[in-house]
Amino acid sequence: MTQPPLWEHLKRARVVQVLIVYLGASWAVLQIIETVTGLLTLPDWVGPVALLLLFVGLIVVLATSWVQSLPQTTAAEKAGEVPTDWEVAPADVIASLKAGKLPHLTCGRAILGGVVAMSLLFGASGIFVLINGPTSLLGPQEAGAAASTSGIAVLPFHVTGPDLDVYREGMVDLVSANLDGLSDFRTIDARTVLARWNRDIGETADAELADALRVAASTGARYAVVGSGVEVGGQVRFTADVYDLSDGSQVGDGGRVEGSPDEILELVDALTVEVMRSLLDATDAGSSAQSFRLASLLTG
Repeated sequence: MTQPPLWEHLKRARVVQVLIVYLGASWAVLQIIETVTGLLTLPDWVGPVALLLLFVGLIVVLATSWVQSLPQTTAAEKAGEVPTDWEVAPADVIASLKAGKLPHLTCGRAILGGVVAMSLLFGASGIFVLINGPTSLLGPQEAGAAASTSGIAVLPFHVTGPDLDVYREGMVDLVSANLDGLSDFRTIDARTVLARWNRDIGETADAELADALRVAASTGARYAVVGSGVEVGGQVRFTADVYDLSDGSQVGDGGRVEGSPDEILELVDALTVEVMRSLLDATDAGSSAQSFRLASLLTG
């Protein structure tokens, strides 16, 4: 049984081999883009746009391999009428466009086009970050800590209970305000934290720890407070842990308080003191005056 001419032509054109190589290279490019996007906090649209560019590039590459396999293309290359497979020949492109014809497809042009497209994508995303990022050079900067080495970002709490929903974001305001007056550490403005959280995570507190810490780091903070609250049997329990964003490690033992729902604000104050005490002990940044103040607040 003889194979159909189309399959024979596909084998001669090496379309299948080109397709496999291109898909493998595209996968590697997407992995690199995902890593770079996380490290540089690039906008979310970088990934989808890169995927679209790779899809367009796939069509161009397959068309190029098909055209180059045609007998008339080989003859034209030998006669010097069209560029060879790896030749870019920009003068030929201009001449083709002036004559109202599409430029001849070559591997060199396809690769150059892909490099230019990806360069424009990352250039546009870099400009976007400069304009809209936390360290914007051309627009108003978001309110953050006075120094990133002492900044604390309080993230939305994960709460369980019918009467605790308001404290998912409310704890960000309350704990941030309390922490900002207890030591030399400074908290990231609650509005900045919530804006970044809602943009990257959404209006929920259900997030992986790594994703939560990534949001905190994007605000310019050095430490992050990750907490939870639960209401069981007429009692409310709040817990909070502090993480060092430089390496993702937990700092100290965090804090845990429990009491009546009528004592929510007192519980928040007590939790704040426990969190700050844990941070001061772990970083050896606390003075005797600060330790006395924390003790008096907790006793009160």
